[in-house]
Amino acid sequence: VTDHPKADKLLIFQIDFGDETRQIISGIKDYYKTEELQGRSIVAICNLKKAKIRDLDSNGMLLTAENQKKEVKLLEPVYSVPGNFVHVDGKKPKPKGEIKKTELDSILLSFVVKNKKVFVGDLPLVSCGSAVSVEIEDGSKTVSYTHLTLP
Repeated sequence: VTDHPKADKLLIFQIDFGDETRQIISGIKDYYKTEELQGRSIVAICNLKKAKIRDLDSNGMLLTAENQKKEVKLLEPVYSVPGNFVHVDGKKPKPKGEIKKTELDSILLSFVVKNKKVFVGDLPLVSCGSAVSVEIEDGSKTVSYTHLTLP
């Protein structure tokens, strides 16, 4: 994890996805120190169209939860290893084909935090059979901090 050379609020991540390493640009710098992020397991969406953010390629999107006080926390797969799929319990993971923006928006709007776990309706978001967790209060919503509109 390094600072973006052309943006005060962006970080550059080199993330191990098991079979490949991807660069993701994320706007979570106001919420985490770089050293808090090194070696951490996180949840990211990989099957998005590549984006160029402040002249650098971003090949995915980190997922976070935000509460009413505008605090932001990364989603964390509890027992996952790099490359494991995260999916709604009882539903098959989506293949690596690209997700359309309308589909992504619909998915992100449906996430909610209950008992420090992420749910889509009544079904938990899981990886390796365990619920994805987030250290934030109930009712918080899942959002992305990658594709930002910056001044």
